[in-house]
Amino acid sequence: MVAILAAVSVRLLNPAAVPAGSVPPAPSAPVAETETPVEPSRAAVSPLLAQGLEAAQRGELADAEGYFRRAVAQDAGDAEAWNSLGVVLVRQGEHAQGVEALRKALRMQPSHIEAHWNLGAALDRQGRAGEAAEHYRFFLSLTTDAHPGRGDVRRRLLELGSVRTGV
Repeated sequence: MVAILAAVSVRLLNPAAVPAGSVPPAPSAPVAETETPVEPSRAAVSPLLAQGLEAAQRGELADAEGYFRRAVAQDAGDAEAWNSLGVVLVRQGEHAQGVEALRKALRMQPSHIEAHWNLGAALDRQGRAGEAAEHYRFFLSLTTDAHPGRGDVRRRLLELGSVRTGV
């Protein structure tokens, strides 16, 4: 199965290596709509994303979730923050909330490459192969052969019997 990338292209989730349900879900609030601040500040969001990524890399997923939630509270339109939050939620076993956050990232930025890859993998883990394949195909349409995940996604689509020629 395909490894998932986070907002800054660091592998955070490998569905094959982390069986569904193997990480006990951490208590978390539902992914809620957040009011957009009057002037969202990238300067305020970037450090939160960096701290969240560092926490996730250390395996401190609850802390990472907190940083990413603060980032989306600072700027509800930040696709990177929603993507990262979605990945961490999925890793914690909060699949429905994670999928919701990943979909929100794509509403903010429909061509967000990693969000398509991550959403495809999250849906794939839930057994929603048809929906997963749609996002995998979109990911392939947005990437070149140089993208490090392209081969994995093509192989997974072949396993699903969903690869289209020319993609």
